[in-house]
Amino acid sequence: MAMVRAASTFVCVLHGRVHRLCLEVESLSGTAAPTAAAAARSARSVASGTPAVDIDIYAPCVAELALLHEPVGAVSRRVASLLADYPDHPVLQQLAAIATRLLGLSLHTPIKTALTGLELLLARAQVRLRV
Repeated sequence: MAMVRAASTFVCVLHGRVHRLCLEVESLSGTAAPTAAAAARSARSVASGTPAVDIDIYAPCVAELALLHEPVGAVSRRVASLLADYPDHPVLQQLAAIATRLLGLSLHTPIKTALTGLELLLARAQVRLRV
């Protein structure tokens, strides 16, 4: 009975986070590119040599922060599977903490903060332990 209650609580919490994320996207959608595809088109136009668009890294950008969730989620799932095999591994524990923190960022978070987190995640993932 307790296991069923815990599972249903987890599902409610998960749906609550998804609902919160949808509400944040909706509230910020007027200040950013309407879709990730529009943001990608904008990035391609900058790379192709057309006039660059000024980007304020201190302001939130919903389209960019939404792109963060899929790859960081994949890293988080992989780290969780490795932690099942090596639960006391310090680098894996750090990676899990950083990925969880990145996935918990609000869409109101400045791009600078998200990029700093991604750089930290990359740096920790590339650490080689000296034996």
